[in-house]
Amino acid sequence: MHLMVNPEYSQHSQTNHEPEISVPEPPQDPIPARQQFSLLMREHHRDLQVYTRAIVKDHHAAQDIVQDALVVAYGKFDQYDADLDFGKWLRGIIRHKCLDWFRKQKRTPIADTEMVDLELDLAAWQAARDDGKDPMLESLVDCIAQLPEGLKDVVIEFYLQEQSGAETAERLEISAASVRKRLERARSQLYTCLTSKSSRHH
Repeated sequence: MHLMVNPEYSQHSQTNHEPEISVPEPPQDPIPARQQFSLLMREHHRDLQVYTRAIVKDHHAAQDIVQDALVVAYGKFDQYDADLDFGKWLRGIIRHKCLDWFRKQKRTPIADTEMVDLELDLAAWQAARDDGKDPMLESLVDCIAQLPEGLKDVVIEFYLQEQSGAETAERLEISAASVRKRLERARSQLYTCLTSKSSRHH
């Protein structure tokens, strides 16, 4: 007995394959919040340190304030709108922390106008840095060059060559007390020079 195969059925079965199913690529997992925060923090940390020191004018207090602000920011990171500027959001937290610090120290906070100037200075510095320039560094180098030789030598040895006070005194053949006095005078003159340069940009 022979099986009779319908030609139409045979042809249909050979040509009418099931359509291929397109499987979409699985979406990539977003960067974990902790890692995202860490990346943003590294990007803005230096600016935050400079900004905070300019407000409280105390290096160690600024470090503590920035650290506290970053802890608060991490706790509130789920509230952060990614469309907003992360640095600006963090500076808002830092300003509140600075006000707390001024109250605890029983000191008068800086004026609102000075705070606005700081924001403008920071924005200008960031813009110049993004263009490949560092105006703060350029100003500092220029101000160091203007120091009298005796003060300039101490600054170069102590800060740029990272020598200790005793090593600086030995290399320059002066006393340790003279090193301290010259550094104090140099810092005062550098502050005046940098402040003058900053005011010209306004």
